[in-house]
Amino acid sequence: MDWKAKAYIQRAFSAAPGGHRLNYLMQRFVTRTLPQSTETLKVTADTAKRHLEAIAAYNSKPISEMRFFEFGAGYDLSEPIAAAGLGVKQRVLYDIRPIARPAMIRSAATGLRELGLLLPEFRDEWSIQESLASIGLRYVAPGDARATGLEVGSIDACTTTSVLEHISAPDLEAILTELRRILARGGVCSFAIDYHDHFARTDPGINGLHFLRFEEKDWKKWNCALQYQNRLRHEDYVEMFERARFALSHVEPVPDPKLPKDPVTAARFRGRTDLGIGDGWFVLTNP
Repeated sequence: MDWKAKAYIQRAFSAAPGGHRLNYLMQRFVTRTLPQSTETLKVTADTAKRHLEAIAAYNSKPISEMRFFEFGAGYDLSEPIAAAGLGVKQRVLYDIRPIARPAMIRSAATGLRELGLLLPEFRDEWSIQESLASIGLRYVAPGDARATGLEVGSIDACTTTSVLEHISAPDLEAILTELRRILARGGVCSFAIDYHDHFARTDPGINGLHFLRFEEKDWKKWNCALQYQNRLRHEDYVEMFERARFALSHVEPVPDPKLPKDPVTAARFRGRTDLGIGDGWFVLTNP
């Protein structure tokens, strides 16, 4: 799909009542990216495993005894479900809107169970909350990750995958402040961040740095709530995490050789040395 066409559609959905439902229907019945394929679920399970290994490397508490927090997990909650199948027993998940769909949750759980993860069968008559409660997962939506209402030091670990790049810088700063409040001493965050232009996923005519060519006022014409992209780069996140007073226990920039070596960019991105980084993995600890 041409990126401009997708942007127009998502902008229209963003302005329409029930726009997230329209976006879900498009993904399920038009682009058919939902439910996730077996191959995609395998990647999700591998990512969940990597998060857990990263957390275990910096906190000696058994994974099964840790209290996890997550925000922004999408329609099928596949990654927190995968984590449950890998031994996580307690997780609270916040999403700004109640977009999770029972059919997608059941599909993800079935697919992950077929991949060998230890998960119970979710009954068709169960609500979302009943299904998730069976694996120790509490879904809070609407839920504000900037002000969770959770008790000080009540969380041992937090994980997110391809979420932070969809949050504005001011909101992300507020979320990090809240994470510092609710994380127990020695608590660990494991974040995977995708720095690519997400429109390039469906439009082969543009590259992963295409969105950097726009000045901020021009980018606002294409950016929208349904697929908001903050365009922050790797070093921006490093500085933000340091300002939030986390200890950066592991920082892994992942270069992408497919990104253009000399991209056309707006003024704010010129001269940067981190534009060739496609993804970032961070492990933050609460001193």
